[in-house]
Formats: sequence, C-alpha cells, structure tokens
Amino acid sequence: TLGELADLLRETHDAARKDGARMTFTALHPSDRGQYLRRDLGVVTAGRAAPADSRTLHEARFEIGDLLDVALDA
Repeated sequence: TLGELADLLRETHDAARKDGARMTFTALHPSDRGQYLRRDLGVVTAGRAAPADSRTLHEARFEIGDLLDVALDA
C-alpha cells in the first residue's frame, strides 16, 4: 500500500518523519510512442490518516516496467 511505502521512507529519511510531511506518489509508464505518461496515485501525510494510505499498487494498475516517483514535501 502507499502507507507501507511511506513507512519505508520514514525509516530511511529524517525529513519524512516530521509531522505533516507529505509524500506524493506518481506512477510513470511508457506509452506506445516511446514517451512516459504520469498517473497520480495519491498523497500520504505523516501523522494523518487518509484514503490513499490503504491504496495498493494493484488497485492503481501499477505494472512491471512502470516507475514510481515519490515527491517528499517536509
């Protein structure tokens, strides 16, 4: 889930441990024309529960070959 990925980031990045730190998850996947398309997956905020916390990569149609981009705003 996105919440579990956020927990892993909190274990390794001090900035992600701050209360209110936002982690924005985006999937990048190749198009038929050789470009990458982006799909927003959700935002997880440290110290606050949100529906995105329980969203799985399967629910987001994440596939082998897709890239996961995480933006951390602490």
